[in-house]
Amino acid sequence: MSVPFTDGGLAAQVDQYRRLFAAGYTDFWSLEATGWDAFTPLSMVAAQLPEARFGTAIVPVFSRGAATLAGHAAAMSELIGDRFTLGIGASTPTIIENWNGLPYEDPFHRTKDTLTFLRQALAGEKVTEEYRTFSVKGFQLQRAADGAILSWVSVDDVPQIKEIVGVDKDIAARLFVCLSTDRERVLESARRNIAWYANAPAYRAFHEWCGRGEEFGPMWPKWDAGDRRGALGAIPESVVDALVVNGSPQECVQHSVFRPPVSTSRSSISIPSAPRTLKRPCCWRRQGARHEHRRPGSTPGTVDWRRVAFHDEGNSGDEPIDRRSTCRRRLL
Repeated sequence: MSVPFTDGGLAAQVDQYRRLFAAGYTDFWSLEATGWDAFTPLSMVAAQLPEARFGTAIVPVFSRGAATLAGHAAAMSELIGDRFTLGIGASTPTIIENWNGLPYEDPFHRTKDTLTFLRQALAGEKVTEEYRTFSVKGFQLQRAADGAILSWVSVDDVPQIKEIVGVDKDIAARLFVCLSTDRERVLESARRNIAWYANAPAYRAFHEWCGRGEEFGPMWPKWDAGDRRGALGAIPESVVDALVVNGSPQECVQHSVFRPPVSTSRSSISIPSAPRTLKRPCCWRRQGARHEHRRPGSTPGTVDWRRVAFHDEGNSGDEPIDRRSTCRRRLL
């Protein structure tokens, strides 16, 4: 499950995590974009769920110094032990340059250099090294880790990835799920989410490597030219179906990504954000018993994102959640 949820304070979410774990969700994965940092939400709940596993998917390699990142990893490992997995990545120019004011240069080698440094530092070595993208002098820490964190992949991509990572390595994947039979709404929402990532340099190179260059080929030049609407329309339905599990709850459960043999050792479910044309999503903030938010006289919309009901814009009250916060929706 992707955490934290964006429709409430951190401290109030601990009980939700307990209920999710009791319902069968064993892994909790955080990320860093527009909300909280990746480490605090996991450390908050780790002591409450001593059998759950936690990970970051992902922490950008540009927004922290190498030693600071190693310190975060060491602290989480000390707190959670082998139940913690550190996932790092290049992130995107928007997050690094526009939001953090840092240069986004040579993302592949920056990620590779950071990984090399972390392997050395977390193994207990004293590191003095001139890497291609940064240098470290005299830093020493402890512990080691290895594996891969996957995002925006299809089940068919995993065997190819395992050949590079190693068949004996720990591999986790974030799975995007849209519980809806409204095909047009699914395509609109999924295409917006896919385009935002697939046009970032690291993700573009990744999808080209996975063999989607021909499918994404018509979309990339439109996006580069500023034709956002044309770019969204150029994303084939086949790509949407490969990257986003969608359909009725019964159809989603039967999807091959949820059925054995499972080619990843861990997975995290993420709910793509709804398009702006959808009605405003609302959700009970009440603790305790499970609720499906349906006020008397309200008209639910057509998209059901894991028990989140969409109501008419005219139905005020009940603490409506901003439509930009529908990603990683809490499951009641």
